[in-house]
Amino acid sequence: MSFLLQEQVMFELLFDDDFRAEYKLDATSALSLYGLTPSEIDDFLPLRLDALALEADVRKRMILSQICTQAPLSFAWLSSFDNGFDILKGLLSPFVVRAPTSERGALLLQQLLYAMDDLSFFNAADKDLTKYIFQLELCFCKQLELRHIDQFSRGIQMNHESAQNNTLDETVPLRLAPLLGVNFLPLSYWDIKQSLCVVDVDLLWRELQNNPILVEQRVNLFSSVSDSTGKCIVSLPKLLKASPTDPVVDLHIVEMIDGFLPLLNKINSYRSLSDILVLFESAGANQTVIRQAQEGINILYKEACILK
Repeated sequence: MSFLLQEQVMFELLFDDDFRAEYKLDATSALSLYGLTPSEIDDFLPLRLDALALEADVRKRMILSQICTQAPLSFAWLSSFDNGFDILKGLLSPFVVRAPTSERGALLLQQLLYAMDDLSFFNAADKDLTKYIFQLELCFCKQLELRHIDQFSRGIQMNHESAQNNTLDETVPLRLAPLLGVNFLPLSYWDIKQSLCVVDVDLLWRELQNNPILVEQRVNLFSSVSDSTGKCIVSLPKLLKASPTDPVVDLHIVEMIDGFLPLLNKINSYRSLSDILVLFESAGANQTVIRQAQEGINILYKEACILK
């Protein structure tokens, strides 16, 4: 008997809704595509579809509870839509489930961005804020994938410790740290998180099942967006516990004013802080803007987001 093939078939029955529908129409025909022997096919025929659907729902909820800790804002935001969690379950395909645990969040959020047309928005501001939240946490999830952390985390830790103990030399060329994330949000990240995540992220999935975010809360957030509320969100993974099999990684988040995005584009491993300030001055920036740029660069250097 091919236990591997049978395991694959059971996996598809649990997580592939289309295959389960084909099984319902003609079980023998659907199962024959997997190269099972006639006796192995017979073993699957007594399976009850209602039991399979129930088991699939339980397993999907367990996996989504894990991904919720990686993308708490997105999950909380989705709970305010009538079909938000139904869309999430539908996106939990065999491809996503087979991925390593640390990569599932990024895969799900990538698909969620394409599935936004299935959500009903009040207006453009509602849709835009939804997109920015999904994009931000997609970046976060990618930064925390262990295959990247293994490559860069030790260097990031050393750079952070070095920056804490040294003053930035404004004549030295600067570069962005590896794995640095730079995103835009039309509102403060911390304000959004405080509004949506009323419990610890480890408990958030259960809380959202019982008490989803109210539509009024979502309306209040996107209605408060204005030209002056935009933020530049800079994020960097930080290794808390080194381990070849179970490292502990946190994401360090620094929130800057929206106007800081063009400044980061000037950092290219060749320009120093002095060079960048001269560019701003020649472009007509006033002393207040130049001082804010100087202070911002120093903050990000102290946080190891910018390196010498």
